[in-house]
Amino acid sequence: MKYLKKAFMPALRHKPCNQRPFVEMIRASNIARRLHTFTWRSYRDSFSSLSSEGGGRENESNHVYVSDNFTDHKGMQLCFLGTSSSIPTLRRNTSCLALRLGNIFITHMHGDHIFGLPGLLSGLGITTNSAEAKNIYGPEGLRIWIRETLKACHGGIHSKYAVHEFKMGKRPKSRQGAKQDDRYEDKHHIVKAGMVEHSIPCWGFLLEEKPRPGKFNVEQARKLGVKPGPDFAFLQKGHSVISKFGQKINPSDVLGHSRRGRKIVILGDTNNPRSLLEAAKGADVLVHECTMLEEDAGEAECRGHSTASMAGKFAKAIGARCLVLTHFGSKFEGNPSHIQASVQAARLAFGRENVIAAKDFMGVTVCQTDEPS
Repeated sequence: MKYLKKAFMPALRHKPCNQRPFVEMIRASNIARRLHTFTWRSYRDSFSSLSSEGGGRENESNHVYVSDNFTDHKGMQLCFLGTSSSIPTLRRNTSCLALRLGNIFITHMHGDHIFGLPGLLSGLGITTNSAEAKNIYGPEGLRIWIRETLKACHGGIHSKYAVHEFKMGKRPKSRQGAKQDDRYEDKHHIVKAGMVEHSIPCWGFLLEEKPRPGKFNVEQARKLGVKPGPDFAFLQKGHSVISKFGQKINPSDVLGHSRRGRKIVILGDTNNPRSLLEAAKGADVLVHECTMLEEDAGEAECRGHSTASMAGKFAKAIGARCLVLTHFGSKFEGNPSHIQASVQAARLAFGRENVIAAKDFMGVTVCQTDEPS
């Protein structure tokens, strides 16, 4: 298992097999404290009023649903560890979002987005393979801030880490000074970064799962004389084989259409993410901030934040299938009617019912589909 899953979820005992974890961390404040106090009872209880706030398992996009089990991730699950804005409340900690992959991504340099990072890095060195370098992607200034913070508190890091800074209008620069593309890519995923409007430089992230091969037609393969076993595997990996009749069998002879990968868009604080409009189109899930009430829309624009209807409009513009609201301001605390009103405002602007108000320790699972890529 990748190190970040262990760091974010030490309380979970059931570890799914054969999954490559990906974690996308927008904020890290008080992660350790929150996770050590986490219990399954409190997590289940937090769902008692979920449907009244716009959540629930059933929605019009049935491959995306709210789950009360962090092991029910189907290979891709958003885990909301904190859903408040800059100030923690009795019910919500400052925003922190985990998504399995294997690197850390920071949207911007406001304190409530980065203060937990040194502690996380210190813990990772103890709980994970210290030989594995931890890659951190974020705004310019992140590298020196981590270095000086750890130096000032005599914090020991027991494993290597590399910081890749995004430069405004430029490609990000790695620790070694080599130019990097503004994306992370591995065998299964691509993560892209793009700037959004906020009071300081801020980035949003797009996670795309690469298209999967089409379904393997076992019956057709046997009819064509393909021997079960290694030849089946070769065809599924895109290689041609020779049948027992001496004929060349191509993957296209036994595979259906390629299937599209899942896509998640996670924005930092913003009042205008339109720079990501084209790149974000077709997202299965859009995670968008909802710091301000509808009545404070003017203030939201000035402060670089959003209301629920602003989030709904962007979700509609990109054709998202599901909108998840998070990063709720202090005025939402202790007033469920504000959450309900915001969900309704987002639905009205979105034109769809599939709007979820995130809660601490809520999971949103995204399942694979057989839709063509």
